[in-house]
Amino acid sequence: MSTYLSIVIAKSRVNPVRPMALPRLELVAATIATRLADFVLKALTNVKINKCVLWSDSQITIHWIRSHKTLPAFVENRVREIRTGSFDDIKYCSAEENPADLLTRGITTNDLNRSKLWWEGPHWLKGGK
Repeated sequence: MSTYLSIVIAKSRVNPVRPMALPRLELVAATIATRLADFVLKALTNVKINKCVLWSDSQITIHWIRSHKTLPAFVENRVREIRTGSFDDIKYCSAEENPADLLTRGITTNDLNRSKLWWEGPHWLKGGK
């Protein structure tokens, strides 16, 4: 059985007007990823998906999601939503290998169109990190 890998959907967001700490921004990104995964899994009913894994380059976010400690209200509300998502696992991906970070670093449309990282993902993804 072969593995097929393709970008299905992407979303980027600008920083809010009120400054927010980077760990909270990363948590919001994980919340958006959860919503996107739910949307895609519901939309692709005719496609057999064996496993849905979300990737984050924020170790703090992953720690919050896996933690059983009492968290601040902002964090707890988003963690609760993430935990009810349809994905199977959330794993760490370094910032250098994270395709989503291309958008946050600023990239021209020409460079994005030619980006192997954007269109194919990190080289190790097909191997199942």
